[in-house]
Amino acid sequence: MKIKPVITLSSLLFTLPFALPTFADISIEYKNGTREKITENYAKRIELEEGKLSVSIFNFKEKTISSPNDAGKFYMEMSLEDVCNMQKSMEKSQKDAMEAMLKSPKNEHMARVFAEMQEQEKVEVINLGASDTISGYKTTKYQVVVDDEIEEIVWLTTDKNIMNELKHMITSFDEFSCGMNNDYQNSTQYKALLQKGFPLKTYQNSAAYDESNNSFGDSDYDDGDVEEVVNVNFTRIPSNEFTIPDSYKKMTRKELMKKMMSQIPDNQ
Repeated sequence: MKIKPVITLSSLLFTLPFALPTFADISIEYKNGTREKITENYAKRIELEEGKLSVSIFNFKEKTISSPNDAGKFYMEMSLEDVCNMQKSMEKSQKDAMEAMLKSPKNEHMARVFAEMQEQEKVEVINLGASDTISGYKTTKYQVVVDDEIEEIVWLTTDKNIMNELKHMITSFDEFSCGMNNDYQNSTQYKALLQKGFPLKTYQNSAAYDESNNSFGDSDYDDGDVEEVVNVNFTRIPSNEFTIPDSYKKMTRKELMKKMMSQIPDNQ
């Protein structure tokens, strides 16, 4: 059992590090329907979560993340400081609750589990060599092993055209992960992997891994454990793509939580 971060590098995996003199906008489509639109100063991720459309807009210049809700005509915006403070608060609350529970002598087993949770994970990235061509780009396959268990398989492209447009943004996403947890995606080894190229396909489910043929089952698509790029398009993206309508109401996190709680039926 591990305490997962509020925002991990995995949920921000649509960019990679260093500023370059020129920048072409890029649109990326995934097999599961997720879409990403990236410019020099912005990135927008559109995906379906439990049947509902989820939109996140990153402003790299202002270091903010916004989540507009078209149905409710409102949005929440958080600064980098807000995100990191929220994560600090949640991790502290989880830790305090666990430590309070462990004061009982009946919880010796939980004490050992909690101690293991605080240990830094052992992360190893293994190069499995040249692999499939995905969306027209050659890839190299990597295996990410965490505490001797396969956690993720990554197909990475080092295509110069893609890297020239995406490489400058890893710093922004790395900042939003706040580097506060022991999750493997915050490890030096994993970040070094992402410095090499852009992931065109990832599997994240060690339990479904079949060692006999070095792959995961196709059924993992149903579980949301697979992301595979099906189209990369270099195209101009208008600035209004990242603009939230003036008519939308800005809500704080507390206001949004209160609104969500008010919508829960009394019998639940």
